[in-house]
Amino acid sequence: MAGPEKKVDESWKEEISREKERTQQEQTKDASTRARATQTGFPPMQASFATLITELAMQASLFMGDIPDPETNQPIEDLNRAKYLIDELGVLEQKTAGNLTPDEERALKNILFELRMRYVKKGPKP
Repeated sequence: MAGPEKKVDESWKEEISREKERTQQEQTKDASTRARATQTGFPPMQASFATLITELAMQASLFMGDIPDPETNQPIEDLNRAKYLIDELGVLEQKTAGNLTPDEERALKNILFELRMRYVKKGPKP
């Protein structure tokens, strides 16, 4: 007389196979990103607070005509858009108060001061 038939759960093999495939896809994707970075000469961008405030400041400078448009090489003067970007940096300053490193806080204050002074010089005259 034979004992009860044993059932073996082998679903874990399928899960391992799927995980291995996902890992290979991620490695291929990472290699592709590194290859593109090498081709362009630029490393992949790293998100940071400093990058964020620098990008907003550069856009504000662009719209104040301080930086030429990269496509036309001509200055753009759209003071409304420049003011909006400066105001956004001001909102960031208010909302992040007490949560920044001393270097981040100093950088934001300096950027805001410089942009505001340039805007006042260029801004609409009464």
